[in-house]
Amino acid sequence: MENSSLFRSGVVWLLAGLGVAVYATIGILLEDIPGVQQLITWLDSFVGMWVLIAVFIAILIEGLYFVGSFFPGSSIVLVLAILTQSDSWLLFWLTIATIFIGWILASVINIYFAKKYRLGANDEFVVQDKMLITWLPAFRANYEVAQIVQGADPLRVFLSSARVKLFGSAIVTLALVLLAEGVDVTELSNEEGFATLYLSASVMASIGIWQLRKFYLVK
Repeated sequence: MENSSLFRSGVVWLLAGLGVAVYATIGILLEDIPGVQQLITWLDSFVGMWVLIAVFIAILIEGLYFVGSFFPGSSIVLVLAILTQSDSWLLFWLTIATIFIGWILASVINIYFAKKYRLGANDEFVVQDKMLITWLPAFRANYEVAQIVQGADPLRVFLSSARVKLFGSAIVTLALVLLAEGVDVTELSNEEGFATLYLSASVMASIGIWQLRKFYLVK
């Protein structure tokens, strides 16, 4: 069962990586695909409580396995947070809190559906936070699903994700406070936005290939 779980975990990461790479390529080659420029224009129209609703929906989708890889949710969250900081510090901190709540709900959804695809419980599986490399939404979603299909205890995975997402929210908050004054998001181009996805895709695919290689070596 352990080897089969490792195979499924590898597939989880590999599919996500390939999907992100394909999406980034399409975005660069086709001018009709909305990118960062259109995103910023759209986000700038939100005011007041509508910002919080948009942030909640964005981070919820971004935090979902596979689906979130095709949705620039992290860009939405970061840009919205920067924009709200300039208007109201209260709205800024409410935005950060909303990010955390929506992200936690995404964990619940990921874990619930991942349980349907695992072979069984593995009491010996050790749940690790891996905080420094899995705090990005897409990486965290993949890691949650990968752990569950390998037989990890759902409650332990959830608690681990809650710790990591609290850490991630703190990192984002600190970065925004430091960079908001010096970063002009209106200068970002669509090509730059799509190109950055290749970094995430390469990491995801590499993890998947490594796990699949390990599966076939011990098979």
